[in-house]
This record gives sequence, structure tokens and C-alpha cells, in this order.
Amino acid sequence: MAVSTELAPLFAWDSSDKSNAFHGWEHWREASLWADDHGLPSRNAYRIEFFRLDAPFARYFAYAHGEDGRVLANDRNDGPVKAPPADKILDELPPAHLRVTPWQ
Repeated sequence: MAVSTELAPLFAWDSSDKSNAFHGWEHWREASLWADDHGLPSRNAYRIEFFRLDAPFARYFAYAHGEDGRVLANDRNDGPVKAPPADKILDELPPAHLRVTPWQ
């Protein structure tokens, strides 16, 4: 499913920005478990954006992994390779108390 780049997410969980408070957020563990239970592996994700059009869906941003399961380093060896974002239709959005961007 392709999503317009002009569509703004309702909210996002982002652990890639060290200035945000995702891991200091009181609900980060619950949000991670919710993501895992809905087919969005939180261990590999650095950002998950949530949208609603006809149905709720998420855009999932994760690091790329090699055949051995390890995160791939980029050619400059200064960080991980990011996999292309993937869109996933969801049965539901997270519960209301998790529908926040934690660093705002």
C-alpha cells in the first residue's frame, strides 16, 4: 500500500531521536508490547507512524538485517542501514493513552 507523502501521521513513536523522551515515557514498554502484538516488531523499529484513512494503518521504520540476523552497518561504518519503510494495515489503533507522540 502506497501512502501519499503529504499525509501527516496522527501520532508517532520515535526512538531514533536521542533528544526525545520515548524511553523515558511512562508507557514505552506497553507501547512496545502493543506494537509486537500487532505485527510491528518493536525491537527492530526506530519509528512507527500511525494513520487512519479508510482503516487504521502504520508506517514502520526499521533497521536492515543481514542473513545472520545482525543489523547491517552502512558503507561508512558510522551507523546502521535503514530498511525501506513498510506500511501495515491494522485492526485498530493503539489505546487512547498510547496515542501520543511522547516527546511533545
